Amino acid sequence: MISIKQEVSSVAACSFMVGSKTIQPSIEAHLKPVTSLHNPVVATTDQYSTLASKCEKVAKELLDTEMKYCHDLTQCYEIFSQGLQGIISTSLASQLFLNFEQLIFVSTSIANALKQLPPGDVFVEKFDLLHAYVEFCSKQQAALEMLNELEHNNVSFRQAYRSCCIKTKGINFSYFLLLPMNRITRYPLIFEKLVKYTDPNDAKRKNLEKVCELLKSLCTEINDVVSAMDSSSMLIWAQQHVHCEAIQPPIVFLSSTRKVGPRCLLHSGALQKQLNGKILVALLFNDFLMLTTPMEPIEQLEEFRISKTSEFHLNLYKTPLLLENARVEQSKEMDDCSFEVLSGEFSVILRAPNRNARLFWIAQIEKAINEYRNQCLTLKKPSISCDMSEQGRLFVELVCILNVDSTLRLLGTQSILCKFQIGQSSTYADVDINKKEHLCTTQLPIYKTAYDDFFEVAIFLNRIFSPDLCAGSSKIAMADLLTTATMHRGPMSKQFDCEPGDITNLRPRVILKFVVQLFY
Repeated sequence: MISIKQEVSSVAACSFMVGSKTIQPSIEAHLKPVTSLHNPVVATTDQYSTLASKCEKVAKELLDTEMKYCHDLTQCYEIFSQGLQGIISTSLASQLFLNFEQLIFVSTSIANALKQLPPGDVFVEKFDLLHAYVEFCSKQQAALEMLNELEHNNVSFRQAYRSCCIKTKGINFSYFLLLPMNRITRYPLIFEKLVKYTDPNDAKRKNLEKVCELLKSLCTEINDVVSAMDSSSMLIWAQQHVHCEAIQPPIVFLSSTRKVGPRCLLHSGALQKQLNGKILVALLFNDFLMLTTPMEPIEQLEEFRISKTSEFHLNLYKTPLLLENARVEQSKEMDDCSFEVLSGEFSVILRAPNRNARLFWIAQIEKAINEYRNQCLTLKKPSISCDMSEQGRLFVELVCILNVDSTLRLLGTQSILCKFQIGQSSTYADVDINKKEHLCTTQLPIYKTAYDDFFEVAIFLNRIFSPDLCAGSSKIAMADLLTTATMHRGPMSKQFDCEPGDITNLRPRVILKFVVQLFY
């Protein structure tokens, strides 16, 4: 356990005092965007002293705001954690205060180091500590929601919480929960200014530029984590509020798609059918477009929004339109608010609340379609190993798959996906189950490290709207395969009895033909 008072005792002269009536805004809040690192200000002899003065001022701002931020966090943690002790359980407290103690330790360490070393040197040395912000920011929204729920639904918590707020002169805990996100996203702006005001020939410049890029990457990582958490929340909402029992196997919204990674909700909103004015709620995911009907009337289409706290329910209107086969069109006969979505033999003309909404819908759908198709093309190409010393090629023909027909009929599966892999190199192939033989062909590179790897084949039952089921897999050492190939002229056949996958008692049998081509 970190001793907060002990760690912060060395950080003196802080502008924020809990007993004061107001908190002065941080100096960093006034920082404005600066020029790109690719267009730095080059100092002449006359300008050098001015730049050095500006750089020193920014460095002082960094130290002052770090000390203030550290003091704010410490005072907040002490007042609220002590004031709520015994009111909420240890489990709730950990979900509410997250890793505040760790952030205080990080900030204290940085502030103390900034008193003795240049900013670039400090942040190069302390950068790994900043990953504590990734954990905090990923759980920040959940903590805010829990705080709101406790304040509204727990009387004893509300009383103790308001007593704590009195000690901070009305500043509530939600304000303090926002401070870390604000701080970590301000660092890159501060270091851009330090780079701008540091002479290119100054020895300190290299570390400043390095830190600036590292901080930008960290902020990108945080944004990605937060976006993933938000997406997960919306998928959970869809699972609970979108009724689509007609689809079997059932849709599992919070799952990984086969071709575009984890499923995510890209856009949603209320639209109307051009034909009869029927109100539909459209949900655009990264692998399909779903049209639903609201169970309750929607009064204002333009103001309609879906959030993870929305209470209304939706019924499936049509089978979701797969982006793999979808396209968007607009003819001259349509007005500024209408557009047509087509998928296979199905088409529907939809009307957005206004022209801007139509443009945004079209842009989002077309972008999703293009990204889906590009990813599909990538999957069909063999992935490339980090080892570029290619020694040859392995040509593979899938002759037939046995012992799966009855399972396919039982599960209502329409297609099979086969994955072929050597080490880190892999490729996928869709299989037409109506064909009896010669189902597909593919090829994989043979790198020098492949002799220590395995050739693997895996059979998946494609279920479209829910995770694919692994029907079975098998493998053979590449050394054995290559040894056999050298003693064999032309294609060689091999039978694989697969180990069971996700389906108990299902053991597919796969017959493959191989041709090994080695480069000499």
